[in-house]
Amino acid sequence: MDERKAILATLTDRAAVFRRVRSGAGYDTEQVYTDLPCALSRNYQGGRPRLTGEMEGVAESGFFLMLYLPAGTALLAGDRAEVLREGVKYAGICSAAMQYPSYAVASMEVQEVIPL
Repeated sequence: MDERKAILATLTDRAAVFRRVRSGAGYDTEQVYTDLPCALSRNYQGGRPRLTGEMEGVAESGFFLMLYLPAGTALLAGDRAEVLREGVKYAGICSAAMQYPSYAVASMEVQEVIPL
């Protein structure tokens, strides 16, 4: 099995990706990917929610995860993704995808976590 196929085998989450596009004088939202293989992963710099204040019991609503994607996946800054992982939907805003020979990766600010 080559490297690309090995990486694709680890992409067990699925995503729908939406993009705002100019339409006449305004904007529309179009779905650019459906059932896209992917994998959410914590990153060492900001992958966990933080408390909003010293005495607060509620964590902030937004936190960052890394979104690993098949090579050639073209995400643009501001694309919105909804990732299904183990019965939970993670929804948020993505950075532009960085391309590598075997995969692509984007940062995703998770703004909503919904148990299904």
